[in-house]
Amino acid sequence: MTNLLVSNLLGFVLDEVDRQDAIHPAGYPATRDGIRFGIATLQDELGETYDAWRQERRTDGWNKTEEELLQVIGVAFRLFRELRAANG
Repeated sequence: MTNLLVSNLLGFVLDEVDRQDAIHPAGYPATRDGIRFGIATLQDELGETYDAWRQERRTDGWNKTEEELLQVIGVAFRLFRELRAANG
């Protein structure tokens, strides 16, 4: 992958993380319950991604699937960010 493509993809991810941070500023604290909530949210978003794929698999385009997958990545990024900060 070229640096420009990676930069563009990272830009989408960071925009999504910012969007999620604005809606749910508490995030997923690096506690037992916070981590459990983050994993449950990932599971929910992944289910929504699968549902979008099922709807779009017989049509042209993957807009909803792409949108849902970006939300999965955003949740995972936010959870990883909290765990990384807790681990130093």
